[in-house]
Amino acid sequence: MKILLYYYNLNSIGGAPRVYSRIASHWAEEKGYEVCILSHFGHPKSFYPISPKVRTRTAFPFYSINPGRIPRNLLSPFLFPKLLVVLLQFKPDIIIVNNAPYYGVIQAVIARLFRRKVPLVIWKHSGVFMKSSFLYKITKRLLFATADAVVALTDGDSPLTRNKNTYVIRNPIPTVYSAEKGEFERGKTALFVGRLVPQKNLNHLLKAWVMAKDSLNGWKLVIVGGGELESSIKGFARKLKLTESVVFAGETDSVAEYYKTASFFVMSSMHEGLPVVLIEALFYGLPAVSYDCPFGPREIIKHNVNGILVENGNIAALSEAIVKMVLDNEFREKLAAGTAESMDKFSMEGIAADWDKLFSDLLPHSRS
Repeated sequence: MKILLYYYNLNSIGGAPRVYSRIASHWAEEKGYEVCILSHFGHPKSFYPISPKVRTRTAFPFYSINPGRIPRNLLSPFLFPKLLVVLLQFKPDIIIVNNAPYYGVIQAVIARLFRRKVPLVIWKHSGVFMKSSFLYKITKRLLFATADAVVALTDGDSPLTRNKNTYVIRNPIPTVYSAEKGEFERGKTALFVGRLVPQKNLNHLLKAWVMAKDSLNGWKLVIVGGGELESSIKGFARKLKLTESVVFAGETDSVAEYYKTASFFVMSSMHEGLPVVLIEALFYGLPAVSYDCPFGPREIIKHNVNGILVENGNIAALSEAIVKMVLDNEFREKLAAGTAESMDKFSMEGIAADWDKLFSDLLPHSRS
């Protein structure tokens, strides 16, 4: 079977390219499928480990150009010729397109007209409450229903896809970490990993941290990641006088080292799809504190079993949960012990079986 995946930028840092690299590698190595990932922009090489059997291409002629949102929209028509060439040369049995940006969905729908019998799947890797443009909303309203299937990440998001043939397929644990699991030396560290963007709501986390400062007793908050708000978030930390207890580690391809040495994970997102970093944290035995935002955290965290779910947007409650983690070693260790029970539904084998079910439904004669 041949699979074409059309995505914004495989060379970028984030949960989506990490998952795409992981599952494409599984399809190529374990299932023997031919897989091609066509990025809109950026270098075709994946930022994350990926099988050499996976073909990676970029649609835009210049790899060094990675434009912002508005220039990206203006340049998007230049992507279509390469998409069409890859489609006609590679001859996929199924096309999978990420739900955003909007023009990717439009181009995939149009390109599919040249291979009418090829099923089109929209992989909705972000949650329903992501900030979206008017054009994306129109695209979703008009085109999502035309896809042969939509893949949602969570049960909460599933009814909101505008497509009756919706599958819930979660994100897997990246295999790159599998061999590294073990006993680690935990420090007095709370960890955040993610993009420094409005959705992640880092101001709430910093406010909660400063409210907890009288109980911290040498604990530090390590923030791993970069993004458009990096300078303003650092400035806000200075304003709150948190320079001694908050460490900005920047972007890294060695995030595993931070999972190994932290004692718990914390996030304050306003909304999520299904956060890969939260799955990774629990895989490494880190209990988590998170806002109970729609919809991802509640499908990963079992309250008071492997972490603490906090009322969405309640900074005082978030701070109280942090203090509980810092002061109550026995409670924190109990939650850490509960993390192992959460991992089965995120195994690559289980996720792959869900995809195989989709493939067999859409392609009855496939080898899945």
